[in-house]
Amino acid sequence: MKEVLAANLECEVLVIGAGVAGLTAAIQAAEAGARVTVIAKGPVARDGAASWMAGPGFQVALYEPDSPEVHARDTIKVGQYLNNQALVLALTNEIPRCLERLDRWGMHYLKSEGKYVQIRLPGETYPRVPRLLRPGLAAGLEYRRVLPRQIRRRGVRALGNLQAIELLKRDGAVIGVLALNTVDGVFVAIRARATVLATGGFMGMYRYTTTSPTLTGEGHGMAYQAGVQFRDIEFADFYTGSVIWPPLYAGEVDWLTLLRYELGGKVYNSRGEDFARYKKSSGLALPVIFEQEIKAGRCSPHGGLYLSFKHLPENVIDDYFESIGRQRWMRNLEDIGIDIHRDALELAPAPMESIGGCRVDERGRTNVPGLLAAGEISGGAEGAFTLAGNPVPLYMAMGSIAGQEAASVAREMGATPDELPDVRPALEAAVRPLGNDSKGAIPALQVKRELQHILRAHLRLLGRTQAGLESAVQKIVAIRENVERWQVKTTARRHNNEWMEALEARHMVTVCEMLARAALARTESRGLHFREDYPAPSNDWLCNLIIERDGDEMKIGKAPISYSFIRPGER
Repeated sequence: MKEVLAANLECEVLVIGAGVAGLTAAIQAAEAGARVTVIAKGPVARDGAASWMAGPGFQVALYEPDSPEVHARDTIKVGQYLNNQALVLALTNEIPRCLERLDRWGMHYLKSEGKYVQIRLPGETYPRVPRLLRPGLAAGLEYRRVLPRQIRRRGVRALGNLQAIELLKRDGAVIGVLALNTVDGVFVAIRARATVLATGGFMGMYRYTTTSPTLTGEGHGMAYQAGVQFRDIEFADFYTGSVIWPPLYAGEVDWLTLLRYELGGKVYNSRGEDFARYKKSSGLALPVIFEQEIKAGRCSPHGGLYLSFKHLPENVIDDYFESIGRQRWMRNLEDIGIDIHRDALELAPAPMESIGGCRVDERGRTNVPGLLAAGEISGGAEGAFTLAGNPVPLYMAMGSIAGQEAASVAREMGATPDELPDVRPALEAAVRPLGNDSKGAIPALQVKRELQHILRAHLRLLGRTQAGLESAVQKIVAIRENVERWQVKTTARRHNNEWMEALEARHMVTVCEMLARAALARTESRGLHFREDYPAPSNDWLCNLIIERDGDEMKIGKAPISYSFIRPGER
């Protein structure tokens, strides 16, 4: 079957991904004078970007005694000193400018006497999160309202429904991307002088997750194949408690967070014990404690814990609901017969954010010329763990810096490459599963389910052991070695979701292998990387784990940390 390109486009700066990091990068590159194209896996600003699911947290140091330096210290301390400290400082200094732009562009914040009203979240030295004008509103809806307007006003070309397949390289440098138009089923190449990867994380690989199931690590897989170095991929954030029952709200966290922290909910096990209160002395992160309680069998019928507000007087609950306004989730709970005054919700830890990622410098450049990374796909800002309300502002600041840098890289290059590399092998690999009738063909959806089972069994909060991780690596390698047998039964190309999932699975295999090998190599517990056979942190592991491609092998090594700003234990 001979494959051809339906389009061969060009631009100066290409941004792959259209969440807060990608759109901010596109805006800043355009303001720097570059001709910018941004592509999204789904409709632009109506896709599965985690940004549109974001809660109200947005840490930004604005007023004394707080400062970007204090914000950086808090970030590094919670990151357990594995952060790229120069990068953290660059980002915390950029975040106030990001907030100023959001305010100017129409985000609605609560102010008093001309100053933002800020609340304090766990881990902050000072209150640092500006309150939205309407309490209880998901900030993601506001980002989705504000940011797309700005790319339109700056003439950024936005192309939706393009699933990135492979980064294009010439003479060792990235010069664009090969993508599939998932509506028409045709291939598109886009050439660029500079490319910004902003494809988000990979926690959508898990079967049960708080993030979008579309976040399956395509950017990570493409970057790895292109020779990008990755750092600390074993670290991720599992949200302490997301809804598992009632099913209508499975995986949701935003309104649950408001109820739990602002209204003061308590978490009980099946014995009615407020166990979170008396187990904090263990020194373990709360999500690990929750998971241990569930594993011990002291859980709800659906495998969770109980979040209750019954200890509060009814008028206190009613006054809170009146202050935030009547919201849809409240009506839905009432419709299915749940009364917060007396009924508990069931919750459990769930995957939320991948913390490690592409190894970048403080300007967002990777080790591969022509390629930058911003947002959740970039690693180094958060170290081993993250502060509540920190990811979105860090991602936006990274997008801002990377967008400006991409425009500079584009100017340095001088001209967009006029020829494509040979894309025939990539095209052939992409269409191979369609109607594959080879002996022993393996349905691509079965591959995806097998990977999700491996993640569930060996790469959640609990279950990371030497034997389990070695088994996971062996299973993942076996899946990868059978890639040519993968099958998509439906041969139609237009709107073929099974084909899209097969293309996702190709990159999921790579990401799962990186994750399993890194978790196996780091023989300690730190952040939410919890090794049951090595349950304590070790000073021998105050280093970054670096993964990169070496031919057909996955190479893993250690890199020392530069304590350019603050050292462990330093006040």
